[in-house]
Amino acid sequence: MTFDDLLRLFDSWGHHLKTEHYWNFKQYCLTMLRRKRVLCVMNGDKIQAIVFFFITNDYVRLYKKGEFESPDDIETGFQMYIDKMLCKYWTPATRRAIQDMIEERFPHVKEAYYHRAPKDRCVTIRRRTCYDNHAAIR
Repeated sequence: MTFDDLLRLFDSWGHHLKTEHYWNFKQYCLTMLRRKRVLCVMNGDKIQAIVFFFITNDYVRLYKKGEFESPDDIETGFQMYIDKMLCKYWTPATRRAIQDMIEERFPHVKEAYYHRAPKDRCVTIRRRTCYDNHAAIR
């Protein structure tokens, strides 16, 4: 996926990038793509969400960073900070798909944090334990 692909996708969802943010967002995206810090959440063959994230042991440090900064993270950290997430629709199914992807691809991550716009509400995603999975089946 390229930066232009991302822009076309975001535009199709109604998320238009402001001209004054173009260069900074492009540099941010290219850095995150190079670091493999972008998740593509799928629903069948359609992209449901794009997630830009960091792995850390102190998500508060990343929460306080500048909008388009991309500081180094810790590969073996136990927290994921979802820095930016764009999706066509935010639904419980989208949240579950993101949690499933985190648990599958990052087994060392115990919790993820996302501050949801526009009111900056903190969404916490905690790893389900084996017991929780059995309880959910019942």
